[in-house]
Amino acid sequence: MDSVSIIDQTAEELGRGNRATADYYRRVCLNRNFETGDLENFARACADLIGTGWKSHEAVDSYLSIAESELGTDRLLHVGEIGRQLCGYSYEPSKAYFHAVGVAASCGKADELPSIEANGLRIQAKYSHAAGLLGDFFLTAGYQLQHLDTEALHAWFETVGKCVDATRELLTSLLPRDDTLAGINWHFVVQIVDLSVAAAATYVAGYPVIEKLPDRLRRQVDELVLRFVEGHLASFIDVLPALADHKVDEASVLLELVDQTGDVSLAVALIQNAHRLPLNRPGLLRQWLSIGLTETRGKNDAVLAWVSVESSMSVETLEKLEGEVRFENHRRTFDLIAEAIAGQRMLVTASDTEAEYGQAGAASGLSAFDGRNITLPAAVSIFDREDDNFGFYKLSLFHQLGYVRFGCFDEIARVNSTLAEYDDSRLAEKLFLVVEDARIDWRLEYSYPGIGRQLYRQKTKAWSMRVRELFTRRAQLLEVIVAASLDARYESRIESVLWPEAALLWMQLQQLKSPKADIEDTLAVTHACYELIRRDASQSSLHRRKVPLLSLGELPEPVTYRGELDVAAAESTLKIEALIDELQEEVSSDAESLMLATGNPDQFDIEDLKKGDVDEGVSITLEELAHELDVDLSDLQPASKEEALALLGGIAAGVRDSTRYFYDEWDHSIGDYRARWCTLFEHHDMELDEDYYRRTLVDYERLSHRIRHHLNKVRPEMLRKVRGFPEGEELDLERTVTWFVDRKAGYTPEEKIYIQRQRKERDVSTLFLLDMSASTDDIIPDPDKEPVIDPGIDDDEYLIEYFRLRKEYEDDARRIIDLEKEAVILMAEALEKLGDAYSVCGFSGYGREQVDYYLCKDFDDPLDALARGRIGGIKPCRSTRMGAPIRHGVRRLLETESRIKAMIIISDGYPQDHDYGMDRNSREYGLMDTMKALSEAKQQGVLTHCLTVDPSGHDYLRDMCADSQYMVIQDIEQLPEELSRVYRSLTG
Repeated sequence: MDSVSIIDQTAEELGRGNRATADYYRRVCLNRNFETGDLENFARACADLIGTGWKSHEAVDSYLSIAESELGTDRLLHVGEIGRQLCGYSYEPSKAYFHAVGVAASCGKADELPSIEANGLRIQAKYSHAAGLLGDFFLTAGYQLQHLDTEALHAWFETVGKCVDATRELLTSLLPRDDTLAGINWHFVVQIVDLSVAAAATYVAGYPVIEKLPDRLRRQVDELVLRFVEGHLASFIDVLPALADHKVDEASVLLELVDQTGDVSLAVALIQNAHRLPLNRPGLLRQWLSIGLTETRGKNDAVLAWVSVESSMSVETLEKLEGEVRFENHRRTFDLIAEAIAGQRMLVTASDTEAEYGQAGAASGLSAFDGRNITLPAAVSIFDREDDNFGFYKLSLFHQLGYVRFGCFDEIARVNSTLAEYDDSRLAEKLFLVVEDARIDWRLEYSYPGIGRQLYRQKTKAWSMRVRELFTRRAQLLEVIVAASLDARYESRIESVLWPEAALLWMQLQQLKSPKADIEDTLAVTHACYELIRRDASQSSLHRRKVPLLSLGELPEPVTYRGELDVAAAESTLKIEALIDELQEEVSSDAESLMLATGNPDQFDIEDLKKGDVDEGVSITLEELAHELDVDLSDLQPASKEEALALLGGIAAGVRDSTRYFYDEWDHSIGDYRARWCTLFEHHDMELDEDYYRRTLVDYERLSHRIRHHLNKVRPEMLRKVRGFPEGEELDLERTVTWFVDRKAGYTPEEKIYIQRQRKERDVSTLFLLDMSASTDDIIPDPDKEPVIDPGIDDDEYLIEYFRLRKEYEDDARRIIDLEKEAVILMAEALEKLGDAYSVCGFSGYGREQVDYYLCKDFDDPLDALARGRIGGIKPCRSTRMGAPIRHGVRRLLETESRIKAMIIISDGYPQDHDYGMDRNSREYGLMDTMKALSEAKQQGVLTHCLTVDPSGHDYLRDMCADSQYMVIQDIEQLPEELSRVYRSLTG
């Protein structure tokens, strides 16, 4: 057959698929000038391609476009043959292949075609029906031909070839057709493939994350990838974005530590918890990690807890190395300092946020004082030395108390109104705060010379941490005032043209360096500084009001140890406190008058007050209080004195609904505590139900008498020192010194210089800790009532009657929580007669971050309407996480300083919570933690006893404590009397 016949025959065949393709074929054949044999092969290839299905003409068109290029005939025919092999189930692989050939020809990389073809045919052989996958490979090959150099292209071919026999998903991850992998090092990918094909696919999939890292970090990550190929590499790559939260140098240190661990899970934990590490101190961190890897002896759980900064030993080691001081460890000391300086009880708490004052100066929450509550940072590690970090706390606390000690809060209302009169009140308030801070610090130095050295160190450090660049005139002049308050040099921080004005501001503040400087001096210096800063040298005084107000960006950063004071909030808080004191005084005064009017003060009870007893004075004060609290007066207006007293307690408690504490938790699997693992909230604001309390006393009057009878047998056992006797067991030092002084002076000395030890009173404090978990809502079966049994009959009338009886039974039934409350109520009444100090608390919560501790009655609280209402209002809540509540109860008991300290825990089951241990189905973690908490209590001198109404209590209580320290109540009706016996055994 001649050439014309071959062309016509094939064109006719192509024309049945697409006329334009047939015409295109004729043009190519005429222009290409094939020899007869070559033409036959070319025509056969085109005819085979057109028969591969709908739109197959597109594949033929792609092949014809290659024929128009300068590709040699032999190569063209070879390409046609490959194309025919690839179009077995679809034309698309052939079309994609022809596209890649065309790109190779146009890029001058035709020599790379054998590698492309070999990989393509291997993919077709492995995935014979995956036309889409095969097409994707050729399209990606065309993309890579355009974007990769020869060496990188060969590395990509090698990677694909080694991944063909792996899963399809792995192969697909190597076939992007965009810039997501533009910078990837395919030679490095080949190294990973040789170690693990799956790891290579993971690396490629995660490369967009890795690519965003700086070059220095990327190199470190690549080295770590090679180390972690056998581990869960994906989890490591997933946490890499967290490196962006740190400076490059600090992130590099972190990756060095990761390399030191040599384990993927440890690496992930380390990066996730890096915010808790002083990354700017690499030597310290290397030492900390080395200690951890040695101390944990390779135990997986233990070393994981160490690098996560969760184990107690890890936290303590880190704190010791960096000199960190935590508020929680010195809470009692701060309370005593505050009370000593202020002359009254002050509430000192830690900031709610978790970040800490670190070396870089980032603050978790600045110190603050609202007139009632002082808030300090949760932890401080500004200095390398522990005593300096503690000094930060001490000085910060002294400074906050200076607002009280040196008269600021006495005049806070006038200060607030004065500042409001300025045109730029924001500038005026900021100036006042800086100037007043300066005065307080200088007054502190005069009043307490012992803090002088620490004050100097804190001021020096605070100034060194102020590195923000200042651009405007006012921002720079405000910084001058801060510098003056810190006794620092300011010249390097401001433009030289401002030095004359700065000198004037400096001179103004020096007026406050006097042991007698008062709030009037602060206001005067504030006014002078305000005039200097508001006066713009480029404007006349007539245009002064046109100066724009101070912007937020110009406000100076707070000085670290001084914190911040909200003048308006402090005024409001102090006013509320004053109104509450006034209201309490008026209510108490009226109650006293009514008590005297009865003629029998011993029989007076606040419950005897009737509606209408609230007089005009109380009502007026309530009206002021409602205005200050910004609430409706009807929400505050009580109907009786009793309600007024309860209201006052509620307001006082409402000012701080709950206080947060952190507690370690024992993890037996790592043989260490998990540091600050549980967050416990001590609640004071609870639902009140005083009627429940009253009903219990009426219903169990006879039992109440029996309990009191039992407890009255407990005889006073405390020997109290009584001074002023002519003879005794020991000398009274003060009276003895006076005796010698009088004798030397020729006076007749007082002979009563001895101390006797007399049995005067019991020195006992007991804390009742009630389980308020959801299971305490279970019904206690009543033996005198027939249980309501499901009839099992599918009839509407039967079911309606069943549910009616069931509801009636449940409404009348007693629950475990009722039994707990009734027992404690009867004990409370008996202990009131005995005179022992006691506290009633409940606990529940959900998860380690929400352990709830309800303070119904504290040791020093009277058993008044508020306390009775709280006890009566105890209700079932959620879970039973026991460790943290026990530790908190022990803490409260230790604060009493009583000689005998006891805790009685009343529960209905074993400790459990949804995250009480890694395995939710395991009871061991919770039991071991509770056992450890009880052991800690014993070590600290607190006697404990567990009472449970759980019939299976013996199964776990014998593991938690000694036989003498627990009791399983078989007949729960015996709980009140058994409780009194336990109390006698602990305290008698």
